[in-house]
Amino acid sequence: MSAVLVHPQASDTLSATGLRAMLRELEPGSVSLVGSAADADVVVYASHAVTGTELSRLREQAERCRAKHVLVVGEIPAICLHNLVTCRIHGVLSRAETDGPLIDRAVHCAHNGEGIFPPSLQGSLVVQLGQLQEKVLEPAGQTLMGLNPRDIEVLRLVSEGLCTSEIAVKLAYSERTVKNSVRSVISHLGARNRAQAVARALREGLI
Repeated sequence: MSAVLVHPQASDTLSATGLRAMLRELEPGSVSLVGSAADADVVVYASHAVTGTELSRLREQAERCRAKHVLVVGEIPAICLHNLVTCRIHGVLSRAETDGPLIDRAVHCAHNGEGIFPPSLQGSLVVQLGQLQEKVLEPAGQTLMGLNPRDIEVLRLVSEGLCTSEIAVKLAYSERTVKNSVRSVISHLGARNRAQAVARALREGLI
């Protein structure tokens, strides 16, 4: 694994000292500590219990910086999807269980756009995702990834090796429509090309 640029933050001095010491043990191969969130790939934030005020600060920070966030907390908060998205929270760890290898894994998961959450929080998020899909996205013909049925069908045919013209004939679309759909899929999935879009869609169970 390549070194991830990490900025440690905490709600108090003692937590900050312990967090920095733990992260320094992972240097220089796994992580590299930086002095500000603006320079970081991932911000690791330690607190006994994340309050609404702290979440507001993390949200403001997420608006200014590109860094993703990992929380190390004493009490697992009942975080809603809105806060996960707006604060760019990709991991929540228990202070009592966090050690070097776990925080290392969480940092790299966050850096790769993946998530790591305790079982108690996973259940709540699954319920919220289900409600979002059923009440908001499905009536609008969308999926959780922001794709509509046409985009998914085009992507499925791309995964089968069909070219643009073949997809256009099969679905009775113009080639321009197919190209626009492919561009939309690549953008929504955060992919660089068709192959990566297909790989991510397969991993997410979209096709």
